[in-house]
Amino acid sequence: MRMFAKLGAAGVAAAVAISLVAPAAQAGQKVKPDFFGIHSFASEPGVESGAMRLNCFPLWREVEAKQGVYDWAKFDFIVDQAESWQGGQLMYSFCGTPQWAGTSVKQPEREAQGKGATSAPTKMSYYKDFATAVVKRYKGRISQYQAWNEPTSPQFFQGTPAQMAKMTKILNKVVQKEDPKAKVLSASVQTHVPVWYKDFALPYFKKLKKKKWPVDVMTGHFYPAGKGGPNQRVKTINSFKADLKRLKMPKRIKMWDTEANFYTDPRVAKTTPDGRVVGKKAAIFLSRNYLDTLRTGLKRSYWYMWTVGDQDLAFPGVQLRSDLPATAAWQTLYGWINKAKYKSSKTDGKLVRMTFKKSGKTFEIAFTTKGKKSVNTKGKDVKSVYGKSPKSGKNMKVTKLPVRIG
Repeated sequence: MRMFAKLGAAGVAAAVAISLVAPAAQAGQKVKPDFFGIHSFASEPGVESGAMRLNCFPLWREVEAKQGVYDWAKFDFIVDQAESWQGGQLMYSFCGTPQWAGTSVKQPEREAQGKGATSAPTKMSYYKDFATAVVKRYKGRISQYQAWNEPTSPQFFQGTPAQMAKMTKILNKVVQKEDPKAKVLSASVQTHVPVWYKDFALPYFKKLKKKKWPVDVMTGHFYPAGKGGPNQRVKTINSFKADLKRLKMPKRIKMWDTEANFYTDPRVAKTTPDGRVVGKKAAIFLSRNYLDTLRTGLKRSYWYMWTVGDQDLAFPGVQLRSDLPATAAWQTLYGWINKAKYKSSKTDGKLVRMTFKKSGKTFEIAFTTKGKKSVNTKGKDVKSVYGKSPKSGKNMKVTKLPVRIG
């Protein structure tokens, strides 16, 4: 059960500060394998997961290099491969306008996928025709379709919020007609560059509202800016949620994080190697990603990515492969909360305590947002998400590394 994707540009600037306390109303979710989403390009990930994201993989321009002429070979291979990896649910994110379907853009030097790839289609019928062909071909195999990847970034889109909202509604109509069991996801907006979010994401949300919210899921990429860690990610998620609440987004619509990691810009995160998070810190960041996703009320997160070979050099952040601490933390956390019911989350200063129930047994997962905090765990079983477990007692020290109590 695993997956694929494409990382957006990272930037600098602080996100809007919102309370780190997750609202109690978000509790009650049953954790399923698809909560643990992931991307992988080259090999079967060695972690348990139930959802994979085929992010811009393949590009629209690769499949339809000439108008109306479809080359499905690469697309078929990718879907077949993902299914052979026990991939669970598959999501495809549209991206990469063909040169024939687009026009020149203001920042051609920023286009990550070739000339014209960031252009909105000059005729919306071009997008409709391609979306129809894709949904028809993979009906029953791909279960979620994302309108576009990171339209907030000039790397991937230089059209307008209104154009993206129109494309989203077109996709909704196509999916309703061709595969009504599949879900329609909004384009994935980024939160780490405030000007991008203000100038594109917020207007896009407003246009979706005018179109009566033609989506099943609203999606974001909550990479913390610069060297920001899990606490900043929580703030940006809560800011995203607050904006959607102000716009009165219907309760039927879920919220997902479809691409997650930390320290992704070597120009900003001056670590060694550039942008890399290693050791116990990587285990903390990985486990916090999924725990924070749960306690902020998001229903799913997709980790970017499972790396192989030279991908380790090409991509910084928290590496995820068979011999690293983050992978061990993933496997442990998955074993703890998969098929468990998340009951509540309480924050007391810097201490967070999340309560779960699984197989009739109630337990807590505790961690701090900074420093240490004494907790009475006398007589209770205590396990660490990574490495050696602390000894239980009246004044056991809980740290930023999550522990299971009970």
